[in-house]
Amino acid sequence: YCSGVTATRRIRTRSGFEIEGTPHHPVLVASPDGPRWKTLSELSSDDWIAVSRGANLWGNQKTTAFYRSHSN
Repeated sequence: YCSGVTATRRIRTRSGFEIEGTPHHPVLVASPDGPRWKTLSELSSDDWIAVSRGANLWGNQKTTAFYRSHSN
């Protein structure tokens, strides 16, 4: 999903997990009525975020260089 260059938010859970994304990025949270989606901008410190553990989906860290394109 491409939304252009925009600021991101980084959330750290009490368990030490970190999530980073744009304010409109959805995450699954527990609610009294069952799981529901909330955007990162809607999260509060009372929310419980669903985190899949043991899925081995994290890649290896790599360094990337970004260059600004100039249009004439």
